[in-house]
Amino acid sequence: MTEGPYLVTKARVAAGTATASLTSLSLEDIDHTQDVAQQEEVIKAASVTAYGGGSDTTVAALGAFIIAMLMNPEVQTKAHHELEKVLGPGDLPSFSDEPTLPYITAIVKEVLRHNPVTPFAFPHLLIQHDIYAGYLLPKGSIIMPNVWSILHNEEDYPEPELFNPSRFLDVDGKLNPNIRDPATAAFGFGRRACPGKHVALASLWIAVASILTCYTIEPELDENGKPIKPKGEWYSGPTLFNHPLPFKCRFIPRSKDVEASLGVSLA
Repeated sequence: MTEGPYLVTKARVAAGTATASLTSLSLEDIDHTQDVAQQEEVIKAASVTAYGGGSDTTVAALGAFIIAMLMNPEVQTKAHHELEKVLGPGDLPSFSDEPTLPYITAIVKEVLRHNPVTPFAFPHLLIQHDIYAGYLLPKGSIIMPNVWSILHNEEDYPEPELFNPSRFLDVDGKLNPNIRDPATAAFGFGRRACPGKHVALASLWIAVASILTCYTIEPELDENGKPIKPKGEWYSGPTLFNHPLPFKCRFIPRSKDVEASLGVSLA
């Protein structure tokens, strides 16, 4: 995962055929008056960290989104209606559509909140004494913020076990700035917060918007053609990483226009 992609990118940079990326741009900016090998090691480490940190986490969040659509079909229906009002037949969403798709944004926020990918934040070392709820936390203590508890706080999110994107909207259907944004906790805290937060949020938003534009997500069918009720099971082993267990579903193209743009057949 480290050496192979790096060497491929390095060869493409030398050949002038590389697609712009963190690795290619960094290689092009190498200072040849300094230690080149050391700079390459830094580029290599930064690149694999950026890739590794955002691969499984984004996949897990998208898995959580798909399960949420299976378990809450009324949410999916409402999202389809919003997309139909904004997009023309056969059109795919773009980031320029985000201000006019508040319910899609609310779905992304609820995905982050309802089943956070890292329910316990990574360990932090206190650099000074702190007091929380009357307890002294001495300088040098290792703490692990309870992200799950923060994102299931009933004062901020009434009925927190429900998957309800509308909690982030006001009476006019616009995003309510008075509701705590789950991203403030879901991506960690302080200097050690996820550096890829904005990339991850953008990736999730465009994926959710595109999937819901093109498809209806439905349960798998049994041998008699009847829908199999999804269980929505999650991994509960010894890890800081929260992700859904494997499950089956169907992606049904929503229209002939979608079918034509995707190059697939509804038959």
